[in-house]
Amino acid sequence: RELKGIGLEPAALKRLGYSAAELRDADVSAEVMRALKYTARQLRSGGYTARELSPSYSLIEMKEGLYRAAEVADAGYQIGALFAAKFTALDLRKALIFSVSQMRGAGYTATDMKKAGFDAKRLHEAQYPAAEALDAGFTAAQLYAAGYYARELRSAGLSALALREAVTRYTQLELVSVRPSQAACVSHVRSEHQSIPE
Repeated sequence: RELKGIGLEPAALKRLGYSAAELRDADVSAEVMRALKYTARQLRSGGYTARELSPSYSLIEMKEGLYRAAEVADAGYQIGALFAAKFTALDLRKALIFSVSQMRGAGYTATDMKKAGFDAKRLHEAQYPAAEALDAGFTAAQLYAAGYYARELRSAGLSALALREAVTRYTQLELVSVRPSQAACVSHVRSEHQSIPE
């Protein structure tokens, strides 16, 4: 904290070439740094936290300054604010803070979730509609295996033929994955699912 005793204002220190890190070390607030035209990215490089910036910089500015979703969430921002600031579903997945259901509630689509690497089972657990999951690019077989019912897939616009193929593929995969002594039971495991609406 050597700068604190030299008697110069922050503006003078900036003109002399002191870095954002040095100014933070001298207890110069993010509010003052904003007045001096420092960007959020410069402050992040200087060690300022999202919590320190939040009274003076917008969430969009912090995102542009490369603050991560976990950092701004720790600063008190809710998931809806992160969605509005264009944090991606992948950003939130990396943060390991929000559930898939919370992300759906905030406005992230099935397509967003698939791009972020979430599988069909996670979407089913978060109650994404079958039609939206199909539009996102998941196959009927993936959705059926994830727990979507045949009637849901049929209502989503899947043809009876495509649905039968999905059920057949699921059953074949199940047969491969179980011991021979269990194979005879596979066709009964999801009997409710096997009823395919015409």
